[in-house]
Amino acid sequence: RSLEYTVSYLSILKAGGAYLPIEVSWPKPLLDSVLSDVNPSVICTKETFSSRITHSGVPFLVLDGDWLQQLKHEQKDLPLKPAVKTSLDDIAYVVYSSGTTGKPKGIQCPHRGAVFSFTWRHQAYPYKEHDREACNVFFVWEMLRPLAQGIPMYIIPDDTIYDPPKLAQFIHKSKITRMLFTPSLLQALLEYKGIDLQRSLRSLRQIVYCGEVVTTILRNKVASLLPWIQQ
Repeated sequence: RSLEYTVSYLSILKAGGAYLPIEVSWPKPLLDSVLSDVNPSVICTKETFSSRITHSGVPFLVLDGDWLQQLKHEQKDLPLKPAVKTSLDDIAYVVYSSGTTGKPKGIQCPHRGAVFSFTWRHQAYPYKEHDREACNVFFVWEMLRPLAQGIPMYIIPDDTIYDPPKLAQFIHKSKITRMLFTPSLLQALLEYKGIDLQRSLRSLRQIVYCGEVVTTILRNKVASLLPWIQQ
């Protein structure tokens, strides 16, 4: 999760393409299988991970160092292309299943689902002035929600999201007002000894649950410890 990740995603969508997130933590055979299945037009990555991601004949865009200046230099003589029109039924991104019942399968997700979901959320839970949203857990989905409304999106580093003290410090220091949690992640944060929840999470005004069953025990615990937060 990084600035380059976000820039790549937005650029792909603006170009009318579809986006496939791949986890570099996947075993090499799985990475090779997914890339062979999808046959991408281009692979955006960083130098650190490029040796693990190989696919014959596909160009790499390595987003390290002076990549922006390099792109400007390479593209300076190309004519500006007109905007690409997309419809609600065009593919926006592809995600792969976990493969628990066999080989992982690609799921093609059209713009329709994301557009309808974001539209409803923006109307049901409108952003307020000075809101700041922190994203990591379902990054491919989360990051567009605040950006589509001109709200600052704070990227939670991968080495922070599952470290309760670091996460609490990040929320406090960045003055985060909204964040999506899996119930187990929030439970771990609430139960970690030594964290001053009243101080660290004071800026939070709203949390969204996703990915797991939300128990009434957890919901009541949040209401008791952090009564100012909307769930």
